[in-house]
Amino acid sequence: MTASPFEERMRNLLVARSAAALNLAATFGNLADPTSGTANSPSLWPSIRGEISSLERLNCAVHRQGGVPWDALAGFYGVSKQSVHRRLSKDVDNYTEHAQTYVDLHETDISHGVRALHVAAAIVSADHLLSAADRQARVWDQRRRTPGWWWRESA
Repeated sequence: MTASPFEERMRNLLVARSAAALNLAATFGNLADPTSGTANSPSLWPSIRGEISSLERLNCAVHRQGGVPWDALAGFYGVSKQSVHRRLSKDVDNYTEHAQTYVDLHETDISHGVRALHVAAAIVSADHLLSAADRQARVWDQRRRTPGWWWRESA
């Protein structure tokens, strides 16, 4: 059975959203390990905000393609239609087109993301995380006594 143009477009958006969600999940998974470079990077949160913003726009694009009007989305956000439209509409259009253009890339990202989560789940246990937290607490104690430690690349 051949997919309709709408179904193909929606599938591509859903694949792009899944890839973005898996990327964010991997970032949060790295954050769970107190010894990871990700968890100890002062620049982590701007990166996470960007990933969340991308995922929000993809999610909005899915809903818009599915027929949800801007005023309904505005209601979920608790803002005016004008406000949500002004903030998201251009990006939603761009993300929609991007999802159609880079389908193969997003499918590959999903495969890699799922594999990475499986590997992380197999490696990391509660005991590992608690032990790592104990070790890392000592590292942080040493760091706080070293002025400017955060500027060193090896930190």
